Amino acid sequence: MAVPMAQANSVVFNFAPSTDATHPNTLGNIGNSDTFNSSSGIATTVGVSGWACYSGSTSVACAGGTNASNAYLNDSSHATALYQFSGSGLGLTMSTVNEIPNNGFVQVDFSQLLNSLKGSTITSVVVTVSNINTGWNMFIGTTAGTLAASGTPEIGPNTAAGLGTNTVVTIDLSQNDATHYADLSTLLSDKILGITGAQNCEVELNNITVNYNPAVPEPATFVLMGGALLGLGAAGRKLRRRS
Repeated sequence: MAVPMAQANSVVFNFAPSTDATHPNTLGNIGNSDTFNSSSGIATTVGVSGWACYSGSTSVACAGGTNASNAYLNDSSHATALYQFSGSGLGLTMSTVNEIPNNGFVQVDFSQLLNSLKGSTITSVVVTVSNINTGWNMFIGTTAGTLAASGTPEIGPNTAAGLGTNTVVTIDLSQNDATHYADLSTLLSDKILGITGAQNCEVELNNITVNYNPAVPEPATFVLMGGALLGLGAAGRKLRRRS
């Protein structure tokens, strides 16, 4: 019996009201945390929350620079409100322009999504950010409200030439090269992605696409299914003969 091959699939989360299946008519302040449904693919969710970085009572930059030893939050953080832009994505109300500044961050919790995809093979997580002024930092961690990583930032600070207002950049977290320091397995184990602005810039979270190959039943499962079908067929023939 031939075993079917797994086909690649995608789950997409949009964070702009014009494309957001969860809040299609929402604009502006949506509170400190919210749940977003997938806009395509299987029905599942991610949790999103907004945070401000503090050292004691002083607002500080979340990421301290390009050096990995400085690129972590030094103290606890405080919740702050998420802000939705029409057609472009999520920011924070703490910023003067309601985008994600360098002293605040947006976290995305993949726990429910990963539970929904249990048994599948996730091949990539693609994050799209927009309206970039200078750049961004991304961190992978395990704790809500703490912008921490298992290593250096996943990407950044990215200050590539040509970035500017309305720039849209797509980042594939499955890559592992000179600008991608944490591999996909780190995100899948730690489950929380944090995004903050680099230097004094702002950025918006536009959408996230998770690509995966669905689970394929083991060959033994097909053997059992085949045996059950043969048994049903034999039983049907016996009943027809008796009648």
